[in-house]
Amino acid sequence: MEFWFGLYFLSGVIFIWQWIFPKINFAKYLMLFTGLLSGFRYELGDDYFRYEKLFNTITLNYDNLKLEILFQFLCNFFRDIGFNAQSIFLFYAVITNIFIYLGIKSQFDKNLYRCMSCVLFIIVGFYFRSMDIIRQMAAVSIVFYSLNFLIKKEYFKYYLGVILGIFFHYSAVTAFIFPGIMKIRSKQIVYTVVLIAIVLHLVDIPLLIAPILSDFSYYSKWVRESAILENGTGIGIITKILIYSFIIYKSNYKTCQEVVVTNSLCVYLIIDNLFYIIPPLLRIGIYFHILIVLMIPLLYDQYKNIVNKCIIFILIVAYFILVSMKNIYTLGYEEKINSFMSDNCDNIEYNYRLDILN
Repeated sequence: MEFWFGLYFLSGVIFIWQWIFPKINFAKYLMLFTGLLSGFRYELGDDYFRYEKLFNTITLNYDNLKLEILFQFLCNFFRDIGFNAQSIFLFYAVITNIFIYLGIKSQFDKNLYRCMSCVLFIIVGFYFRSMDIIRQMAAVSIVFYSLNFLIKKEYFKYYLGVILGIFFHYSAVTAFIFPGIMKIRSKQIVYTVVLIAIVLHLVDIPLLIAPILSDFSYYSKWVRESAILENGTGIGIITKILIYSFIIYKSNYKTCQEVVVTNSLCVYLIIDNLFYIIPPLLRIGIYFHILIVLMIPLLYDQYKNIVNKCIIFILIVAYFILVSMKNIYTLGYEEKINSFMSDNCDNIEYNYRLDILN
């Protein structure tokens, strides 16, 4: 728990420094530090032992693994040049943090908003997922960066980015629907989606159906407990208020950036309810959910009145604090309710393995 608390405290301090010294770009140092921290972790992460075992296998049989050919190539390459399994975790961590940072940098001119987005990436939970689903988070980060080309309507570069993401994880094929999302510019459609999401959330229809699937779904228990935790702590409510406020305000679609972020979050609102019933949607939803790290700085920036800014700022701070408390509890060493970390890591400390040579 001390590690998580320390990481949140450091993120908060860096964000305050960024506020005091706006000309210094603290975001890149934060992402560099956390990337190395994740890359040199030891025996921590949902798939840590699985990837270590795959790496140490003398011959990787791609047909049996059914994993991306790039992963097989990287394992063979690093092993052939004398590196150990730690090199795989370091490679994916660095790739993920670099593309997330570049994606954030391309969206904002102000260092304060860049730093806010990077802190969100760490606190909301994407950083911790990058220690578990390392292949997919690398793909998510590449698609996230490629959205910059989509916003600029540089479609060829965007599709190249998506194809690169598919080499890291097949789920990146989801990104092919983003250009279609850009074509939706109807307020009626947007408001209908928001209304459906509100009704589903208030009535808790997905949570009533999910227990029926408990014998058929690997994720069902995790999903139900996750929802209970989110709703019980108020995180879900604050998250929804922030998303609804942004969507309703930005549905005028003045820029391509607003179109992409607004419509993508509408898709996420539906997935956020449906994945209780169809848990595998959680993997698809992350490509849309991650845009929340762009949404909150944009939400804060849109209000010029000092009173409105204060209200949004209070909501954002409350969101930061609640999510931090939830993550410290669930990602710590107590009994886990909703965890992105492996059950194998419940009783170990956060260790480091700084050597990547055999």
